[in-house]
Amino acid sequence: EMYAVLWIRLPERLAVHLPWLLSHGFTMHHATRDYIMVVRPRSSSAVIPLYGTHYARVECVVVEYGTGRILLVKESTGPDSVFKLVTGSIDCNEYVSKAARREVKEETGIECDIAGVLGLGNRLCTRFGKDEILIGILMYARQGQVPKGDSREIVEAVWMEPSEALSTSSLMGKEWIMTALSTTLR
Repeated sequence: EMYAVLWIRLPERLAVHLPWLLSHGFTMHHATRDYIMVVRPRSSSAVIPLYGTHYARVECVVVEYGTGRILLVKESTGPDSVFKLVTGSIDCNEYVSKAARREVKEETGIECDIAGVLGLGNRLCTRFGKDEILIGILMYARQGQVPKGDSREIVEAVWMEPSEALSTSSLMGKEWIMTALSTTLR
């Protein structure tokens, strides 16, 4: 079973050989910037897994110790009037916890600790026609850190009172914030 499918990862520099491979029973599986993946089943019962139809993202509810304020950002690519939670894609070979810390640090300059997972969610058919798997992360930041928006991605980064954060966030963001607040109050 393990060898029921032949996989060839064709580096971009060898892409001229693709027509030959296709004429010999291989089919395209997927491509990246660096390579083209082709496959050929060795038996009629061979199972060829689909290329990833989803990508994973973190949505971070960052709560400031002592004040309970929540960190929100305005992205430079979205509507200017919308504040949202810090979000970002999880890179290949990256742990969820590292992605959450990295995204918050990159987008706002805030250093924080992970307190836990708030839940899972999803959005259908988003960027590049793929579905998103969302992981809500609860994080705490020490009091007194001043958020500084990353000018490439973020127009503004601010601390907001929970009631204000709830009124400006997306539906999924509201769910994460409400879960975080109920966790904080316990």
